[in-house]
Amino acid sequence: MAVTNFWAYLITFEWFEKDKDFDHEACTAQSFGSFHADDEVARVTWRFSPAAAATAREFEFHPNQEIVEQDDGGLIGTFEASGLVEVA
Repeated sequence: MAVTNFWAYLITFEWFEKDKDFDHEACTAQSFGSFHADDEVARVTWRFSPAAAATAREFEFHPNQEIVEQDDGGLIGTFEASGLVEVA
């Protein structure tokens, strides 16, 4: 993963302790990308044309995605996610 668009950074020696009850997988299960908002979970549907379907098949867009092949060679992908700003 590349980290881009940084203009400056500062290395510090500050540390924090992770909350022992924090469950990263549960927290990010509905996230799309790096954005997460509990009040913004929606069903997302993407339709890929036959020309784009071959490339789309190579990706897992979300852990709970469902992919349905279409008769025309395209595909439809659906999943539930929050962080809709990144979906767009």
